[in-house]
Amino acid sequence: MPFLRKKSPPRQTGIKDPMKVIPMIPEEVEAKVDDAGCVQLRRKLVTKAGIGNWIAQRFQFDRYKRINLDLIGSAFWAEVDGQSNLAQILKKLMLRHDWKQEEAQKAIITYTSELMKRGLLVLNVKPSK
Repeated sequence: MPFLRKKSPPRQTGIKDPMKVIPMIPEEVEAKVDDAGCVQLRRKLVTKAGIGNWIAQRFQFDRYKRINLDLIGSAFWAEVDGQSNLAQILKKLMLRHDWKQEEAQKAIITYTSELMKRGLLVLNVKPSK
């Protein structure tokens, strides 16, 4: 009976330590720093079929997703270079801002997750051997 089947185990990602992943900025993301030193991010939205797409095409209007980072998020963003992994970024931010490891790690994971959800950050994951 199909409804009595055991659930398949969760898919293994091969990531033993999530702090070893390398955050990268997609090409389509634009960043600028405002007068307060906070980063403003912008990514062009790809419109799908519907009234929004028709309006965008008709009036040659580009739609963007925008996000304003606070000072902590801006400090994190400044360290994302496509070379450093999250552990290295964590160390840099802890030294520069005199943060405790637990709160800094929680902040980095939160920012990484939220920026990924919005398509403003991607991760380069090297499989564990």
